[in-house]
Amino acid sequence: MAMLSAHRCGAGKDTHLENTRTALTRALDMDVEFVEFDVQRCGDGTFVAYHNDWITIDGRRVPLSELTFEEFSGQADHFLRYDEILDTLKGRKRAHIDFKFVSPPEAYRDPEKTYEVVATRRALEVLGADDIIVTTLEDQSVRVVRDWADSQRIDLLVGLSLGRDLDGMALPRRAAVRASELLPVVRYRRCRANLVVANFRLARKTLALYARLRGLPLLVWTVDEDDELRHWLAPGAAWLVTTNYPDRAARIRETRDT
Repeated sequence: MAMLSAHRCGAGKDTHLENTRTALTRALDMDVEFVEFDVQRCGDGTFVAYHNDWITIDGRRVPLSELTFEEFSGQADHFLRYDEILDTLKGRKRAHIDFKFVSPPEAYRDPEKTYEVVATRRALEVLGADDIIVTTLEDQSVRVVRDWADSQRIDLLVGLSLGRDLDGMALPRRAAVRASELLPVVRYRRCRANLVVANFRLARKTLALYARLRGLPLLVWTVDEDDELRHWLAPGAAWLVTTNYPDRAARIRETRDT
């Protein structure tokens, strides 16, 4: 039976609570194995649980890279520092860490200098490799974390997320990106992802089969409808299911299990 991950700390319809202490506290009491949260990086190097790489201040979008954590928190004090979430989860839930940032291009020459490795190392120090997974949309981020983990002899699941939002892309670019997701052999080989992370619609088309043929665990996101939950929570369908409605998913899983 698949495990469950509470998307953005399980905020559900309360989107204003995504990645916040209120949602995290609630998620700790849910029947889930993982709590998923987004991670961004402020300009002073502080990692925060936040989805966008910008925040609105006085009607304009300000990149987080231009703000210290104190400046960011002054605008959004209900969001948590990365370290706070890790410390809260320790011994209670496993962490599904979704990186929303990348490093400067030159940093990838030395994995130790990348933001992704810094954040991963911190999670490993607090929780250990058995209690975290790392996911990201960015191929280079997967590769640098995998290479670093291997150099440290750490067995860590790192997944390349497939199902990127295509809004704003030109039609030829949209077609190319979606094709690379539906048939991801080359991308997965190059980035060395050892976890398939798939939007549930793409998983239905090709990616569940791809994961099965490759012998890789499958993480399906973001599954909210009852019919889809029943499908992906069936034995052998997925390794992990991310949902905005973990309480409902847990009830469906319990029903299937009895």
